Amino acid sequence: MAKKEVKEQNVAPGRPPRPSAVSVQPVDTDVNGSPIRPPGISPVASGTRSARKKKKQAIEEKQTSTQETATPSKTETATKAVQSSTPRRAANTAKKTTTASSTPTPLKRSARKTRSSSATKQEEKKAIQEEEAEDAAKESRLTSELQNEQQETSVSDPLQKDPSTAATPKKKTKTTATVPKTPKTKTTTEKKTKQKTKQPQPPQQKKQVESNPPVSNKKQDKVKHSSKKKRKASRDLSDEESSSAPITSTPQVDVTVHRMRFLAYQPKPIICLAPTPSPMGSTTVADYIALSRDNGTVELQSVDEKFRTVATVAGLSSRPVNVMAWICGGCGDSTSNTTKPSSSNNNKASYYSSYHKSHTHHHGCRTLVGASNDGTIFVIDFAHGRQTSVIGSGGGAVLSLVSLCSTGACGCCRITTNDSGGGDKNQSNNNKCMQLIAAGCEDGSVRIYRLVTATTEGNEDEKRLELVSTIACAGSAILSLAWRRLSGTSSTGMKGTVLFAGVADGTIRRYDCVASPLPSSSMAMSTNTILDGGDGDIAMGDTSATNCSWKSNLRMTVECLGRNAPTRVWTLQALADGTVVSGDSLGHVQFWDGHTGTLQQSFDQNDNKADVLAVVVGGGHDENRVFASGIDSRVVCIERSTNTNNSKWIMTHAQRPHTHDVKALAICRSRDVTGTMSPPTANQQQQQQVPQEREILCTGGVDTKLCTYRVKDFRKVRPKILYPWPDVSPIAVATKARIVALRREDRIDLYQLGPRSTSTSVDAAPVLLPEDKTLVGTLEIKGGHNFTCSDINQDGSLLAISDAVGLLLFRLSYEENSQDGTKTVTPEQINLPTDIRWPCMAVKFASNNRLVCATASDDSIHLVGITNDSDGEEKGTKVHVEHTFHLGESESNRDALLFPIHTLQVSNDGEWLAAVRNGLAKGATQIFAIPSEGGTCQHWWDVPALEAPHTSVAFVANGTSASPQLAVCCTNFAFYIFDVQQKSLNPWSEQSGFPITPKLPMEMTSRNDYPVRIGCNKATPGKFLFGSFGAFCAVDLDKPLPRQCRSFPERHVRTKRRKRSKSMSEQPEGSETNGDHVDNCIICLRYNSMLYMDFIEDNEMLVVEQPWLSVVASFPEALERKIYGT
Repeated sequence: MAKKEVKEQNVAPGRPPRPSAVSVQPVDTDVNGSPIRPPGISPVASGTRSARKKKKQAIEEKQTSTQETATPSKTETATKAVQSSTPRRAANTAKKTTTASSTPTPLKRSARKTRSSSATKQEEKKAIQEEEAEDAAKESRLTSELQNEQQETSVSDPLQKDPSTAATPKKKTKTTATVPKTPKTKTTTEKKTKQKTKQPQPPQQKKQVESNPPVSNKKQDKVKHSSKKKRKASRDLSDEESSSAPITSTPQVDVTVHRMRFLAYQPKPIICLAPTPSPMGSTTVADYIALSRDNGTVELQSVDEKFRTVATVAGLSSRPVNVMAWICGGCGDSTSNTTKPSSSNNNKASYYSSYHKSHTHHHGCRTLVGASNDGTIFVIDFAHGRQTSVIGSGGGAVLSLVSLCSTGACGCCRITTNDSGGGDKNQSNNNKCMQLIAAGCEDGSVRIYRLVTATTEGNEDEKRLELVSTIACAGSAILSLAWRRLSGTSSTGMKGTVLFAGVADGTIRRYDCVASPLPSSSMAMSTNTILDGGDGDIAMGDTSATNCSWKSNLRMTVECLGRNAPTRVWTLQALADGTVVSGDSLGHVQFWDGHTGTLQQSFDQNDNKADVLAVVVGGGHDENRVFASGIDSRVVCIERSTNTNNSKWIMTHAQRPHTHDVKALAICRSRDVTGTMSPPTANQQQQQQVPQEREILCTGGVDTKLCTYRVKDFRKVRPKILYPWPDVSPIAVATKARIVALRREDRIDLYQLGPRSTSTSVDAAPVLLPEDKTLVGTLEIKGGHNFTCSDINQDGSLLAISDAVGLLLFRLSYEENSQDGTKTVTPEQINLPTDIRWPCMAVKFASNNRLVCATASDDSIHLVGITNDSDGEEKGTKVHVEHTFHLGESESNRDALLFPIHTLQVSNDGEWLAAVRNGLAKGATQIFAIPSEGGTCQHWWDVPALEAPHTSVAFVANGTSASPQLAVCCTNFAFYIFDVQQKSLNPWSEQSGFPITPKLPMEMTSRNDYPVRIGCNKATPGKFLFGSFGAFCAVDLDKPLPRQCRSFPERHVRTKRRKRSKSMSEQPEGSETNGDHVDNCIICLRYNSMLYMDFIEDNEMLVVEQPWLSVVASFPEALERKIYGT
């Protein structure tokens, strides 16, 4: 077969070439007559619109003449074969037969030209006869294939419609015939049909084609256009069939949705990040990271749980935490007061694995210290949700805070791997953690504090900060600090450490802590000195004590480029080899020799000379990567060259996921990226392997987002963006009064929903209200402290609010405007007894007159009764305590360090209460019986630990069981349904098995977020919704789980498209993915940035969203950057 030339032509990239009407070059063909082209070369075509129009007219004329001269016998035979088939297959077959028999071949370019010689006319006639013979042969082959296919297809196929009710393909009509629901057979039959149409020709027909003489160039041109016609006709037919086919599947959720997007919930900027100190030598203890926001709130997030918020301190709006630092507290010491797990048989499931015991031990004794610009230093107590041990710095605003534990310089955390158990083994050593912290103050002094534990009058241990030493004033404010022990020093405690200070006068100063004999006359602490005993304790007047004094050795001056104002050194980092990294107000990232004070290298973080606000060191123990960012949101990576002869720093890559200033950078470690905090697999335990840790870079700033990057793959992997939506919804709904309460920092906004439609029709539209008329009123309380929790009862008459000071209760009365239907609210505060004014972390109305309060001060749950006495002498609302549950008495709470309760859920009948709390590597969900009349309140059951920490729980309706059902969701999207009365899994979860993660669809387990919302429709018991901030999933408990989830909308921009080895139709007929079970798992992506998602009435759902663009509009203006080409 001769090779033909392919004429190339300039075509715009990404666009298919346009069809030509001027010249078409022939190409090679295969045995079937189809054109063969080299890979990567598309068909060559060119021409104008008029030429294509002429070509179309010529094809139509040729088609008419060909249809008139077609062989009647062959057409009748094909038509009979089509009529004997089923209607749907008949329509498809008739379309193919008509296309094959009547598709014209394009007129020859030579036939359009006038030829005078008779020889030329004879050649044309002969060529046309050969083409007609070839078309006839193809028709006969196609007819035989259709007959064979008809014989193989079963006549009793339940998917085939009755021929009398079949419609022609071109005529779209509504079919009223009942089609049996057998999607398993449908999928298999359709797949078989597709496979048969794509099968190659039988060997006999293949030989027949190969025996034919080579097709001329003109025939190749005809065959090519004919095949295009056939493909187009088949596509048109399939589209008509799909449009006319009835939809047999019913929607999974068919409800009315109230969508509120105008509440203007504004998250606050991130101003500081502080990761927990990593134990030296540990590969199994993951990190936590604390982040502070501009409104005074401090959040603690778990790195191994997809950065889930496990604890929150609301704080004060007037006291934002500008700087934070962790103190390890001597977790390596065997005498630590960390609670050890109990060996009782009743608590076997307290921890997920042995790693969580070690995890709890090493993080349980850590303490977070914060400071503010108002000159206060305090302890951030996540266990009680408040700031404690607040003291004044004595030097004005605290602008920087650093501890020896942040770099492992305290030397108390040394861990070795236990080969027998695969976990971490705590080994005691002689080095105690001195629990020291250094604060850089506004007056130019550096003050060093020590964290001590004191016993209060109530025999409770309270942590306090004591001043240990003060470094003399440097003349200007201390903007940044770096404190560590350099390599080569083997001293213990503070001795041998080096402190670098960035001063506002444009200098970097080095202070060394040196030891000298203590004079016998020295009995008190003085400036630049500290009394440090050999065991790390301060010994006043002890002859064995040594005098540790601070000595200033170096002063490095930062260039100012001729400016009058000195350059500000906003951030400092010190490496183990003595290298000092600084970021200043000129946009420079500079590397200094900490021993000699000379500048080694300098890099420009941006071209606008914008301030560099944060620098962090990564790369593990090698410390070979430095990251920097600031007012210009560009995050740059500077790596150390691997060349041992010339070890220089090189700026390698940059990312820009933030839109505004980046104020904080931090490096933390992740051991489990799935969020399950699961133990090693069986193979890893046999090979004595542990999961590899992964360094994570975290950045935060004005745009309120937390972005995470892989340190090792910073150049290859894009960062993940974590939006600042709260895990615990700030919204409470009064379903009967149709009032929505939104909690902000210092006020509660009340909104009303439109009344429910009185029409009995299912498709009746809800009554809508204009946005400007939905606000009912605002309840503002000026107390200084941010609100921690709030709730409103069902009829909207009572509102409960709590902060770090105490509980507040209000009675609400409404007045409705008869003209426009709007409401106005009048609040009235209810006086509470002194013993009821607890600071609560969670409140929930069990009914209209019963309030459940979870307190952190005494770790208890109080059931409060509210009555309205209008007949007695003392008229008014009376509040009394019905029952108190002391959670500290529970076995599960004694064996782990748990944070305060953050969620309370009450069953629909108000008889059961579920309390959820987070912990270090562990959570707890407890069930309480709270009967309203004639019963005894008691602690009923502790939900056992599952394969991953709990994130959300809710009582769901179950039409087949009278016992309440509790749905529990985990960080890896695993969910379980528990029978509360039986204290076990319900039949559906037992049938699904434990753990359920291997059976979950990949669309759920591969998500980067975690479920935080659960909703249940009372009208459809057995179905419930659970989801995260950007999506929710609908699950039917009457059906098994499928292997794949269906997204809605299917072509959404956030739909993840993955290639699979097998499609659903290729699964075995007994597989769960066949049939209607595929509709059991539907992921809805229509809503995003959801603050609330739940059902307020039967078949009525409320979704509250906060559009991200409206949040961005509230930010201040970002740095104006020069963009190329503008």
